[in-house]
Parts: sequence; C-alpha cells; structure tokens
Amino acid sequence: GFFVEQAVGEKIRALVKTSPETLVSLKSELTSYKETFGTSMATPHVAGVAALVKAANKKLKPSEVKALLMKTATPMPPNEDNRYGSGLVNAAAAVEAALEIK
Repeated sequence: GFFVEQAVGEKIRALVKTSPETLVSLKSELTSYKETFGTSMATPHVAGVAALVKAANKKLKPSEVKALLMKTATPMPPNEDNRYGSGLVNAAAAVEAALEIK
C-alpha cells in the first residue's frame, strides 16, 4: 500500500473513472517520518482520545476518564509482561461509553 495527498488521489480516481486503462506513475520522496513505538508514540494517541471522551461528557473526572479508557481498550495479546498495558486505545468505544454515563 501507499499514501498520496488527497488532491492527487482525487485526480487519479477521476482519471481511472473516465479511462480505466489510465497509466499512473508514482514517485517516492524521502520524508523525516519514521516508524517507532512505545509510550512516546502511545501518549499523543491516548491524550487525543481522552480529549474526545471529555468533550463527549464534561462531567467525567480525570480518574473516570482513565478508567473508561482502560475499560474500552482493545486487548493486545500476548501481554504476559504487561508490555501493552490495557491494550490499544479505542476512540469509538471510549466516546460511546462516555456518552452513556449520566
């Protein structure tokens, strides 16, 4: 798989629709992005979901937001050494659960 800018993708899609035999060439460019893992990468994701949860239910206390994030996370087995904590943060499930709390 690969990613392209939205405007470029829309142009490619339009060309393919009008002429299914359209040839497309791709050019790769080096970026400063790299794949990484760990708490440094998890933190911004969890913080973003915490903000969504708080926006969905302003009455929630910080401890309740934390418990909700942990409860709605998708487990990532095997996790014998607790390397993945509660698992993969699940934004949809967390916001849905926040909306259900009165």
